[in-house]
Parts: sequence; C-alpha cells; structure tokens
Amino acid sequence: MPEKSKVPPLTLKEVAPQLGLSATFVRNLCVKQLIRHSRFGTSEAKSVYRFRQEWVDEYVAAAEVPVQQGGQQNGKAKK
Repeated sequence: MPEKSKVPPLTLKEVAPQLGLSATFVRNLCVKQLIRHSRFGTSEAKSVYRFRQEWVDEYVAAAEVPVQQGGQQNGKAKK
C-alpha cells in the first residue's frame, strides 16, 4: 500500500502563483492533461483540482529549456 503524504494537497489557487500563471491557465493544463493532478467531481466545469508539490516540481522540470552549446541559436552560428 502506498505511503500517505502528511502534507495536504495544494489547490489550484496555490499552484498558479508558484508557476507564475493564472488559475485559468493551470485549469486548462489540467483539462489537457499536461500537468499531473487529482480531480474530484463529475464534470470538468465543476471539478475541484488538487496537486502534490512534487507534481508541480515535475511540471517545472519538464518545461525547462536547456542552454544550447557552442554559441548556436536556431541552428545558426553566431557572427
């Protein structure tokens, strides 16, 4: 049986500022299944979303853009 987290889950309104996004944008990420979440409710419009901090951290890590090596930008060498 999985270990239960003693940290309460985060709400949509708590996660949005962490990501620097609006609650509407984060809700859309949930609807499109682009961020891990738990959903409680029978319809998208009336659902309540909850997040674990590690899920938010995973989303941020996955969105990271690596720095290009060798001074190249868009496949072109800098002049």
